[in-house]
Amino acid sequence: MIFVGYSLLLVFVALTVVSELSRRKIAVDSFNKVSALNAVTYLVQIPIGLSILPFIEGESQVSWLIVAIVTLIGIAPPLREYFMFKANRDVDAGTLAILLNLSVVVVVVLAAVLLDDYLNALELAAALLITASAMYVASLSSGGLNVTSSLLWALILLTALGALANLGEAWFFSKFSLAVYLLVGLIAQTFWAFVIAVLAGSDFQGLLDKDGRRSIIAYVASRATKGVIFLSALAILESIATVRSIIAVAPVAITVASYYLLDEKDDFARKTLAALVACLGLVMFATQA
Repeated sequence: MIFVGYSLLLVFVALTVVSELSRRKIAVDSFNKVSALNAVTYLVQIPIGLSILPFIEGESQVSWLIVAIVTLIGIAPPLREYFMFKANRDVDAGTLAILLNLSVVVVVVLAAVLLDDYLNALELAAALLITASAMYVASLSSGGLNVTSSLLWALILLTALGALANLGEAWFFSKFSLAVYLLVGLIAQTFWAFVIAVLAGSDFQGLLDKDGRRSIIAYVASRATKGVIFLSALAILESIATVRSIIAVAPVAITVASYYLLDEKDDFARKTLAALVACLGLVMFATQA
């Protein structure tokens, strides 16, 4: 079963690459479709998540209080996904993947402050490595980072929402089982995704257009399945440190894949270096989980 868990994590990394590259393509070519696309993606996740519910150990009964709490927390992931599309209009896939690692640093710092617990030397070094990699890639003149006020706010919100989502999920899994997450969490996230789509006045019929259909299908398929694959791997391996260490290679894989598949070749060597530094920082954090 351990081999299956590791295999699932490799599949998760591959699907992450597909979803990130597809998002970049859609953000540039069909941004008007993103809210509707986001809602449909979350909707597709529900039957996939419920399909593995019988194989997940743990209590699946929920109270109305749990439903209310999970519903409030559930707004963060779909809102974050929307702003990722917004940022990807101006930022290439590799650069954004490196920048978004800052949310991990925010989570660790907030947890340390709220829990009155100081960072150890390894955690501090990891935070510095991730921050340095993000600052370095942001400073690259041709790295795809054209900082406008709109983009700046999108990046700030992405970091904050990423931190909120990570903290919310960490709290949730400390209180409730994975079964409850699959039963209630996915439905709550889907609800908010449709609210965002309606408020944005999205055209759902536009998703049926031939333009960009391949990217849309690739995005929906990879996004809808990778979350369930991640949770399945976590349930098998039962070690969040192991899981985080392996998926830390994602920024590197995204940077390399975007070079070959999206022709995003500007500052490739330096972006790859920044991704490797970020990967090291993420692995160092993971060992402390």
